[in-house]
Amino acid sequence: MLQHMSENGRRTISELRQDCRTGPLMCRVGGQVEELTKKDSANGKPYWELKLRDATDVLTLRAWMDTAAFDSCEDLERGGCVEIEGEFLINGSFGLDGRPRRMRPRPRKILRARGTSPEDWRIRGCARSACFFSMNTASGSAAPRPRG
Repeated sequence: MLQHMSENGRRTISELRQDCRTGPLMCRVGGQVEELTKKDSANGKPYWELKLRDATDVLTLRAWMDTAAFDSCEDLERGGCVEIEGEFLINGSFGLDGRPRRMRPRPRKILRARGTSPEDWRIRGCARSACFFSMNTASGSAAPRPRG
């Protein structure tokens, strides 16, 4: 049974990995685009493979040509921040997997305006990536608290 988004619906990748153990989950996850590659499947169907990283983990997703997320990948760039909304689940052969429905690039200027860099957050051991932080401040939510 698909679990629907909570009020803010956001998760870190490690929270997502943990929460999906009980079944599919509809939510949002944010992070930095580590890799973005356009590929073709064995039957010639094009897709984008996206490796997303936050301060907690890495997630590899595929956006197939028959989804809105496929077109959104054209606007993404390596190193940029992105918010992905979709259905996430544990796939026996692949591990944590997702069906991205919407991808939104997120501006990094918020980080510069706040005087915070991704490196600052890694050093401080924050549970959330700087990209995730920028999405929270852009939407008016409180900034995440570093662990420790």
